[in-house]
Amino acid sequence: MNIGCSVVIYDLEGKIFIAQRSRDKKIAPLQWENIGGHLETNESLEECIRRETKEEIGCELFDLNLLSVVVKKDEKKQFVLIAFSGRISGDIQLKTDEIEKVQWVNKDELDSFDFCFDCRKEIDIFFKKRRIMNQSPELIGQRILLRKPEKKDIEDRLNCGRTYEYVRGCGGDTRKLKPFTKEDAFKWFDFINSNEYEWVIEFENKCIGTARLTINEKDKRGKYAIGIFDVTKLSMGLGTEATNLVLDYSFNVLKLHRVDLRVLEYNRRAICCYEKCGFVKEGVEREGAFIEDRWESDVIMGILEDEFHRMKKAN
Repeated sequence: MNIGCSVVIYDLEGKIFIAQRSRDKKIAPLQWENIGGHLETNESLEECIRRETKEEIGCELFDLNLLSVVVKKDEKKQFVLIAFSGRISGDIQLKTDEIEKVQWVNKDELDSFDFCFDCRKEIDIFFKKRRIMNQSPELIGQRILLRKPEKKDIEDRLNCGRTYEYVRGCGGDTRKLKPFTKEDAFKWFDFINSNEYEWVIEFENKCIGTARLTINEKDKRGKYAIGIFDVTKLSMGLGTEATNLVLDYSFNVLKLHRVDLRVLEYNRRAICCYEKCGFVKEGVEREGAFIEDRWESDVIMGILEDEFHRMKKAN
């Protein structure tokens, strides 16, 4: 059985990296394809595609994810085609005479290229899986702006690093904090960009945190989460302002009936913020999180649409 691996390489602007096969190729000369090759003996799938990428264009792969597995048969052989998606780091340098040239292309340019094998199908699968992109509208407050993520936010997130206060608030292990790398920042950007309602919190032209609303349309409810990773901006009321903006959008625009959240019981700063915004403590999930060798509890909080509107009238 022959196994082949390929990778749909993309950048933060949504462009796809494609390669044109050499004119000297016996099969599909000058047609376009994704980077890839055949699995060698005692090699894992990820090792295969990383090796092929390094050999063909001199770059390292990161943020690698499985896209598809296709099995093909003919009278003599069975083929398994494994497709990944990922990004590259390093300068592109053609390392083989098997490639004529390479190019970054937009989605709407793909039809003008003659692709070989299943390469176009793999690209289409990639875009299909990424079709739920960030739809967050701008929400303007007195001091802050809630907006969609922008490429410049990566540098802001990187500069804030991985701090004790932020990791502790999220329920992470603070005993051995690792540096927050550029790859971590790229993954963070990808994650928030793939959520339908996740806002960047912009203060003084800098990204200082995010706020997320996960919608259950059937039950007309939303699950809320917020995190300010620029710890120099804590205790300034910015989290309260961001939360009020999201609640106003939830109840007045999305017409939700309920918004709820969970917060670690020891996170008193966050609980005070939520109470200021009208959230009510509804219960405690006792010792459901094991953090730094201790059992910790979560507080469940919620606010209903009529409670929100009564509070706004009172204010």
